[in-house]
Amino acid sequence: DMNSSVSDSVKRRLLEIPQEVGLQNVQLLFKKDMLNRYQAKEEDYNFLLKCEKFFAEYVGTKYALSLNSGGIAISLGLEGIKRVFFPDVEIDRIRVYSNAFTFNAVPSACVVAGFASTLKLIEATPELTIDTDHLEACIKEDLASGNFAPGNMILVLSYMRGRVPNMHTIMDICEKYQVQLLEDSAH
Repeated sequence: DMNSSVSDSVKRRLLEIPQEVGLQNVQLLFKKDMLNRYQAKEEDYNFLLKCEKFFAEYVGTKYALSLNSGGIAISLGLEGIKRVFFPDVEIDRIRVYSNAFTFNAVPSACVVAGFASTLKLIEATPELTIDTDHLEACIKEDLASGNFAPGNMILVLSYMRGRVPNMHTIMDICEKYQVQLLEDSAH
């Protein structure tokens, strides 16, 4: 039967071969004692390094960094933004906004990066995207309070469950109030 043979071929290519190759790679890592990136005794077997190099080349950058979670990526992104854009600003003078409708990992990452006292969660729309009216109202309130200066703000925007807000409005707000944007393409 032709359909059965095509189905078996697709199953082999999509499931069985990747499993076989993956298991061979795991066994190789054990045999070569290469269980983390810092044991790169033989570069050909450092699959993580190869993946980072491939991705960097693919997106046209000099470097790429693989991390074990989105939360760690957000924390590092926030720390990088702090060091590059706000090197002389005290951390308690930098406001961080984020979606209220998101996984716990997003606000936790903000706390880990040192922004516990300045994190403000923004309400969601009925469509479960960030409420841009609430965001802008919070920014105006923060600026009026004198606690945060224009430009000393970060928006950690999580696309919770693939729900992307009107990005033209987001970008307009970020530009208008000099808010740095860190995007989280959440699952």
